[in-house]
Amino acid sequence: MKQKNLAALIALTLSPFASAALPDVNSLEWHAVTFGQSTDLNFGSTIFPEKVGTNQVTVDGKKITSGALEKHFTIESRGGKLANSHEGVTYYYTALPTDVNFTISATITLDQLGPETGAAPNHQEGAGIMIRDVVGKPRMDPQPQGMEEFPAASNMVMNVFRANKKGDANGLANIYGVYREGIYHPWGTGGNKMSREDYVQAVKFGETPKYEMSVTRTDDTFEVTFNDGKNTKTIPLKGANANIVEMQNSDTQYVGFFASRNAKISVSDVDLKLSEANTKDAPKYQAPQNPLVFENASSEHTADSDYYIQARANYAGTFAVTQDGKELVSNKKIKAGELFSYEADIDKASSNFEITFTATEGPDLKPRVHKLTVTKSIIDNR
Repeated sequence: MKQKNLAALIALTLSPFASAALPDVNSLEWHAVTFGQSTDLNFGSTIFPEKVGTNQVTVDGKKITSGALEKHFTIESRGGKLANSHEGVTYYYTALPTDVNFTISATITLDQLGPETGAAPNHQEGAGIMIRDVVGKPRMDPQPQGMEEFPAASNMVMNVFRANKKGDANGLANIYGVYREGIYHPWGTGGNKMSREDYVQAVKFGETPKYEMSVTRTDDTFEVTFNDGKNTKTIPLKGANANIVEMQNSDTQYVGFFASRNAKISVSDVDLKLSEANTKDAPKYQAPQNPLVFENASSEHTADSDYYIQARANYAGTFAVTQDGKELVSNKKIKAGELFSYEADIDKASSNFEITFTATEGPDLKPRVHKLTVTKSIIDNR
């Protein structure tokens, strides 16, 4: 055996992920954390005064932080939000390597959903099972005066209770399979994709109904399941590639339970089954590019011989200008959104200008032209 191959084999053997052995689910450490926008200790919108700042995981009324998986626990959130591009949540989770597939399941009671004050739900609240590629920084406690929690963005999958109807506190919830992709920074990435499918509608909630819920990760995708004791429904999350939870952290994925905004769940009988993964290397999601916008910002009239040609575009590129066929500007580089301006001289009644913009980025790299005739006006100051 060649020396370098032997060294590689030794290194592989010593690696913590060298063997096919799966993590011991009974040895995993679980953590409780609150993070993200609107989880501030003083956030009080549609929240009873005595509940302001209540975002916690408890066992028999006592707050928990880290340790072995609890046999039963409650997550209550009076703050946070579920938004298209980020969230604020209270999360009880553990970490798994990304080369592992899993099914996480539990018995969940949705104790309460929506503002307790009687205000209508706005679909920013929810609770259930969540899978993420990063976990946000814990909220500030104590909270410095004048500070506000920042958004926390992640590629993620949820099997989640949400209000049956936005703006209607009717005591019913829908079950949604949700995923988000296209997040490449923990503060968010413009143009990300958020997909939601309410695959079970109008289930009752309160302290009595108990439901079985699960999320499964396979080599290709994710599946969500809901069982109301009579019927079981499972759907694949179409378009949710298994590797979306590897984008910001290629080594670790986070699985657990959450509540957000105005929601409370009781969870028991958590079961986590693991298997080896051979994850499909699906392409990263890229947000559709906005079309090129090239705007002329030049007036068609001037009262002075000194005249400014102006234009701008939403992508970086180069500008060129001609006046009556004579080149004034060539290959002038301008940043996206920056105003291009050039002072020309009009020494006759009118001049014909052509402004050409050629983008160096974006979906359209062909030259675009604005033509305009500028008339010199005489102003009588008498």
